Amino acid sequence: MKVAIIWSRYGPYHLARFEGAADYGANHGFDVEGIEVARDDHVYEWDVNFGAESFVRHTLFPKSNYADLSGHQIRSKVFSLLEVIQPDAVAINGWAVPEAHGALAWCRRRNKNAILMTETKGDDAPRSWWKEWVKSRLLRRYSAALVGGRAQEAYLFELGFPVDKILSGYDIVDNYYFKDSAERARETAAALRIKYRLPEKYFFASCRFIARKNLASLLKAYAEYRI
Repeated sequence: MKVAIIWSRYGPYHLARFEGAADYGANHGFDVEGIEVARDDHVYEWDVNFGAESFVRHTLFPKSNYADLSGHQIRSKVFSLLEVIQPDAVAINGWAVPEAHGALAWCRRRNKNAILMTETKGDDAPRSWWKEWVKSRLLRRYSAALVGGRAQEAYLFELGFPVDKILSGYDIVDNYYFKDSAERARETAAALRIKYRLPEKYFFASCRFIARKNLASLLKAYAEYRI
């Protein structure tokens, strides 16, 4: 049995997810193959991650930026690759991006299982009834869903997705990396405080400076804490 997992581009936490899936598959009788559309984009300033991995990895456009590719290019390339590797199931990154359209079309054409991967919640953005209706119809084409947590599960349920086909566990990190890094940081804590000008006690937030990360609420909460 073979499972293909698709993302637009691999970042560090995507690789952690793949490694976890590959390890699980090795112990449960299936192989995992990873598909990424491009190795670069205009959104995340990740280093290009490509090294020793426990799964087969396919990059559709290794020399292109994701934003420079047309939807037709991406859909066609995804469909063609799936025709070659012939997975039994495909884990697909959402429903809106072109690689998801190409993968879902292939699954329907070849009668294979399409697994939705999503972190979308109902309150992420304003919703209009007709778009939600279209979305609910599209979601019927997926066989199962893997979500980040209860809020994402509730949103899919609102859209009519069967609750018994929704599983949590989509959001993971590389626990070994953080464990080892934390141990090294503790060993050199004094030097790190000097290097980064850190006080004895502080709050730390790591995210992109964009509206949906809601940094304004974080600052307001900190202001109330100081008062």
